[in-house]
Amino acid sequence: MCISMSLPIYGASVVNTYMATALGWNSQTLGLLISVNMTIAAIFSPIAANAIARIGIRNSIVVGCLTMVVGGAWLATVAAQPWEAIVAFSVLMGLTSAFSGIVPCQAGVAAWFVRRRTFAISVLFAVVGVASFAVIALIGAAVESPGGWRSGWWVFVGAGVVGLLTTLLFVRNAPTGEDTKSSELQWDEKQEQVGQATRELPLSKVVRSPLLLGVAFSMLAIASGSVFMIAHCQVYLRSLGISAAGAAFAMPLVSATMVVGNVGFNLLAASTDLRRAQIISMGVFAVGLVALANLHSPNLIAAYIAVGVVGAGFGAAQVGVMGMLGHYWSTALFPMLTAIVLLVQTVGGCVVAILAGAYFDAHHTYIPVLFAIVAVNLLAIIGVWATSRQPKHVGVVSSSTST
Repeated sequence: MCISMSLPIYGASVVNTYMATALGWNSQTLGLLISVNMTIAAIFSPIAANAIARIGIRNSIVVGCLTMVVGGAWLATVAAQPWEAIVAFSVLMGLTSAFSGIVPCQAGVAAWFVRRRTFAISVLFAVVGVASFAVIALIGAAVESPGGWRSGWWVFVGAGVVGLLTTLLFVRNAPTGEDTKSSELQWDEKQEQVGQATRELPLSKVVRSPLLLGVAFSMLAIASGSVFMIAHCQVYLRSLGISAAGAAFAMPLVSATMVVGNVGFNLLAASTDLRRAQIISMGVFAVGLVALANLHSPNLIAAYIAVGVVGAGFGAAQVGVMGMLGHYWSTALFPMLTAIVLLVQTVGGCVVAILAGAYFDAHHTYIPVLFAIVAVNLLAIIGVWATSRQPKHVGVVSSSTST
């Protein structure tokens, strides 16, 4: 998941910025690269969810790693035009995110962990953040080498190969046969007999749950902010007078502080419940965005504090969305519900990435965009608060036991 999600999202923001600068591309092109990447990942996420049922989690991840190798090799060698970057990065690595990212990785976690699913998801995201910090630092060093931005794409090629080998050696499909007799899975049979019939509800009924709509809008809101950070944060920090090297450090900092949020959400949910923990997490995220919007000078410390708060808030809220999907509805529906939420988040992400770049090119400021994202997050907080913690007619594992 680190390779298929963090590299195309956070690592690519570093390489894309250097590539666009070297080749004379504008900020709108940067936004387009991210938007198309997210669109491809979202559109193919339901296909990946179906692929999991047909070819298994393991083979799905293998497909994604192979597309990263091909796309990275293209960018590292001959790519020089925007359309080539769109095909190699946006399309091929969008397929990487769909087939070996959140949907298959979390499907595996949901299938193997029942009692402590939120904890397992938080660990998954935390490990991704820790590993991402190291990988993104490696990319930063690569783009500063004599090979320039093309060296950064070679890191993607190597990571794709590592992901392929790791998957073949260690990844397992959903438990079957004797595996289903483990104590973790037997607990599910004993504790959720009451909800056994409701777990068979069709997807068409589950998608009408007000809580699911609230969860989906929460993902859209936090995605709007995270996409801004990915596509435009470095440009924004540079516009304040911060050096290129100082601005580039924002991405590994976001990745590192996301780990704090990943782990912190599990602790927060254990002391309250998933819904309240999500509200608090999104509040932290919004506070970080407000602090970022109020930077008026090249104060590196203040900038890093704001970026760190954004990263921690996003890391927590990200786990919260997936934790609610994993606990409030059946494991069988989890891959498709995740894919649906990813489709919803793409709407906000794509709009922000493109319009933010166009607005900056025209007005040379991102401030109104940042405050608009804050407003969307506040609306999402109200939406989650207004919905019932438990969806009607759907079996739920209580947060006191699940976390």
